[in-house]
Amino acid sequence: MVESDISNIDNKEREFDSTIRKSKICRHEIIIDMKIDSNIKPSNEFEYIEYDKEGFFSVHVDRKRKENHTHTIILYPPQNITGGELVLYPYQTNIMNITIKPFAHKWIGAIIPINMYHESKPIISGKKIILKTIGLTY
Repeated sequence: MVESDISNIDNKEREFDSTIRKSKICRHEIIIDMKIDSNIKPSNEFEYIEYDKEGFFSVHVDRKRKENHTHTIILYPPQNITGGELVLYPYQTNIMNITIKPFAHKWIGAIIPINMYHESKPIISGKKIILKTIGLTY
């Protein structure tokens, strides 16, 4: 179940260094009934991020936003795109990595420790949309 309040949308496009990241982003207060079998709980503040053709985010780790922020939670709605894979580097090398690609007909998600290197590969065609929030450990 998804509930939202449209009045909380921040439509201001943030400026990024286009050599590191090419995407559009806004924040939105949204409540998603999400069941995670762990001590990680999602925040109710999600970022709505769009990656147009050639959009990407180079290899990085996420910054800590709160004291108990330990993970990033990413949700992909159904979408038909080419490229735009999320690549996780759990051992900080190219030897063993995990690639996540959005599906055309179902939602998928990922929970990533904030100290894990990852990137979003360039979009070849279509538009990638993600919902992103922080995972808080209690």
